[in-house]
Amino acid sequence: MRKALRISVLIMALAFSVSAGDMQNGVASAPPTPLAITGEMQNGVASDGDIQNGVVSTSPTAESTATEVLLTLLQSILALF
Repeated sequence: MRKALRISVLIMALAFSVSAGDMQNGVASAPPTPLAITGEMQNGVASDGDIQNGVVSTSPTAESTATEVLLTLLQSILALF
C-alpha cells in the first residue's frame, strides 16, 4: 500500500511538471512589407568619402601616442610566442 502511494505521488509530480512547461503562444503575424524608397537619401557623408563626426582633427595627443606604443609592444611580445 505504501509503495503504491509513493508511486502515485511520483507520477503526479512528474505529470504536473511536464504540463507546467506547456506555453501557449498563438499564431505569428506576417512580417511588415518593405517601404518603397524613391529619390536620393542624404546620409551625411561628404562627396570625398569623409564622414563628419563633429570632432576637429588635431595633432596626436599623449594618450594616443601611449596607446600606439602599448599596442606595438603587445604585438612584438605576441610575435615571440
